[in-house]
Amino acid sequence: MTKYSIFENVSKGDATHVLMPSSTKPKFIIPLNSKCSKWQAIFLPSFNQKVKFWLDRLFYFGKARKYLRLSANFSGYFNRTFGNSGQNLSLYIGTPGPYSKNVAFFPIDENDCCIIKIASTESSKLLIEKEAIALHELEGKLDNIPEVNSVVRMDGYTMLNQSVVAASGFVSAKHLNEVISFVDVLFEKTTQKSSFCTSTMYFCIKSNLNQIEHKLDQRELKHYKSALALLENGLKGQLEFSRVHRDMAPWNLRITKGSIYAFDWEFSQPCFVPMYDIFHFLFMPSVLKNKLSTSFVESQLSRLECAQYKRYRHWMFLPKYQLLAYLLDICTFYLMSQDGSLGPNNIIENGYGKLIENIVCELNE
Repeated sequence: MTKYSIFENVSKGDATHVLMPSSTKPKFIIPLNSKCSKWQAIFLPSFNQKVKFWLDRLFYFGKARKYLRLSANFSGYFNRTFGNSGQNLSLYIGTPGPYSKNVAFFPIDENDCCIIKIASTESSKLLIEKEAIALHELEGKLDNIPEVNSVVRMDGYTMLNQSVVAASGFVSAKHLNEVISFVDVLFEKTTQKSSFCTSTMYFCIKSNLNQIEHKLDQRELKHYKSALALLENGLKGQLEFSRVHRDMAPWNLRITKGSIYAFDWEFSQPCFVPMYDIFHFLFMPSVLKNKLSTSFVESQLSRLECAQYKRYRHWMFLPKYQLLAYLLDICTFYLMSQDGSLGPNNIIENGYGKLIENIVCELNE
């Protein structure tokens, strides 16, 4: 495979937008080749996604096949990059929202696949470039992460070309030990000492809160500011922070040879509390189902404090404060990304927002 520099400008003739499905009505675009590869099973874990893919395949087969073949400039880029493998587009997915992007999967062989992320909005382009930088910084430090081949800017789009290995095992709550081992390596390789008030995490929370505070009701704003004040006072002195994935949910992870393989580093940040990814792995699936309870959170904290995880104590410091920092970052980020308009029925605000209130009350006692 041809290797490119991490940032590369491509001539305007290599347009990508001819392949772009609607960002508001995403579709699974059908491959040039007629056979589905195992990669589709890996990256479409849910039954509903598989059904949707096959229905779209039946409905769009003739049109999409012709549509893709008309995209000579785009195909030319992949042919130059991947050789004959450029003809083997196995899956093309569009995602809506402010971070809208399109993802193409190219099987190279039984063990390798290329993922091409194509961003069209300013927010998604920024995320793609941040992901490339994060992966570039982690190169040689972590084994089980994608390898960046290139970041290409052309015709107002940004593309991230990355290689991944075959990692066919799905991750669930039973893989907590493997996730903790992965986070431990990430911590060891990216540790930096800082006070909370000089950390990247503090800057992110503070920046998000400043942008949305005029949109919050007084009760919400009071709890968020109280939480931040508790963190400022409770996480004093020089502590060990690290880079975090920041979206380490089961759907962004796979198992390969008994170890975690982590995708989608676009939200990754340095100098965050090291338990951040553990909390996200444990709690995000429940909050998205609107089933996160205080008792479940307490049981998971107790689980992390058991003797089995004693050797990780150096980065499992002050777990309640780390949890509060995680919750505050998630809530302010979601509110900021939605322009402060999540509303009273939003599951993130209801699930994590209530936890913030409870922890603030507990730590103030």
